[in-house]
Amino acid sequence: MEGFVNSSVEPSVPYCGFDWIELSDSAETLQTILLYIILIVGVASNGAVLFVITLTCELRTTSNIYVIVLCTANFVMLITFVPLKLANFRLTDHGLLVADLSAYQLQFYSNVSILALIILSFNRWRVVVKPMLNWDHTTKEHIIQLLIVLVITAVITLPWAFSYEEIPHPVGNGTIVRLRKEYITFTTYYGALLLYIIPLVLIGGFYASMARKLISHSGNIKASIRRHKRTHALRGRVACVVLGLVISFALCWLPNNLFLVMFVNNPGCILPKLFNFLFHWRLLAYTSNTCTDPLCVFLLGSRYRRHLIRLLHLEWVCGKSNDSLNLTSTATAGMNSCSIPLKPQSAPTT
Repeated sequence: MEGFVNSSVEPSVPYCGFDWIELSDSAETLQTILLYIILIVGVASNGAVLFVITLTCELRTTSNIYVIVLCTANFVMLITFVPLKLANFRLTDHGLLVADLSAYQLQFYSNVSILALIILSFNRWRVVVKPMLNWDHTTKEHIIQLLIVLVITAVITLPWAFSYEEIPHPVGNGTIVRLRKEYITFTTYYGALLLYIIPLVLIGGFYASMARKLISHSGNIKASIRRHKRTHALRGRVACVVLGLVISFALCWLPNNLFLVMFVNNPGCILPKLFNFLFHWRLLAYTSNTCTDPLCVFLLGSRYRRHLIRLLHLEWVCGKSNDSLNLTSTATAGMNSCSIPLKPQSAPTT
């Protein structure tokens, strides 16, 4: 969404009827330090998620395919977008093609994330609400589904490929690149509704249905049937992981969406102090989402956490012996063979 409003516009220059307030030197230094922290922590944590899921047969499930997609989008965004910001790279100084491709690229990663979250939430919903239906798919079908998701993402991101335009230089020869004013309002509401509000409402519906199912099921189940209780509890915990990913996405991208809506509605009259604050700090908010995603997986995903400790040989951190890190029982070990690259999502494994 950074393609909407070019952050390279000098704060002292009136833009769209509003005078930006320049950040102090200490605030700019703090912003730079935080971006470096986000870059380092984000690359390490997202890389760890990809490392663990790729090397652990038990975690190669349908839902974790989209966790991989989510973390891959975060990883690529970190290594391509954040370094340019740290280097004060001005998109408009390098031609129309570079500016449009950069705006499209950033929005593409955001759209991949929200579509992956929708599918993850749907997978949790169908496991909890419709557990008896046959949702098994082959590896080929999983790959086809993933390609369809990427194609849909590429199509719905197309408006951002035309964010900028070339116009004659107002005081000299040549041309300059600037935002297309006619696209700002359209892409703002298009992105806020189609790629933020509607997905969150849809995901909220999935979780409301799951909560209703879990409550009704816990009331009907007999206390003596411990196995079913345990399975249902595991499904609920995996749903919490996905819910944590959704909440982190909603909170981290809220400042940017709020800023854009204010931007197209006469920014000079609507809470100017808040508007200036969002203009300068929204970048940190949505880039921090690249760190909160793997953090949610680590804090809420007990199996991922234990596998990470085992693969990195960090048993001493928890003060546990190797015997205490037995991750699967004999019964489940036979079901999680490495000969099957993608096993059906019959039980939660995040």
